Amino acid sequence: MRSFYASYAPRAIASGLAATDSIIVERPALFAPPLLAALGRDAAERSRATGEIAGLDFEPFLAAQDPCDRYEVGGAARAAAAAPGASVRVSVYAVCGGARGDQPAVVAEMGPGAQGSWAFVNFHYGPPVDDDLLALLRRLHPGPENR
Repeated sequence: MRSFYASYAPRAIASGLAATDSIIVERPALFAPPLLAALGRDAAERSRATGEIAGLDFEPFLAAQDPCDRYEVGGAARAAAAAPGASVRVSVYAVCGGARGDQPAVVAEMGPGAQGSWAFVNFHYGPPVDDDLLALLRRLHPGPENR
């Protein structure tokens, strides 16, 4: 995950949601199928919209509209009673002006992916939002595929 953020964050800082849209096409194996499908629907809706916001209005992997200088991956935590292969949540911290935030900017949830690798399952946002990416995408793009 450190390598993902080391290479992805500069792209996102430079191009915002365009980086999100391109990474899901370039490296789909990084994302669990439900998350990949939801991000793909969002990208398609945003590309069709004219003159208004029709989906995400922030960079979802950095949890920012105005990203910081860089991002650091922190500690990982698995639920106490989690079975082997269960998901792991990894804190990601924004570093703005050389100072790392006290709280994670986003918590990336990783789970088993294809061929024994790990994949992003979801992204969780703390206060004041207390939401997650999959739930947000379901609300933005309601439909039978999001139930």
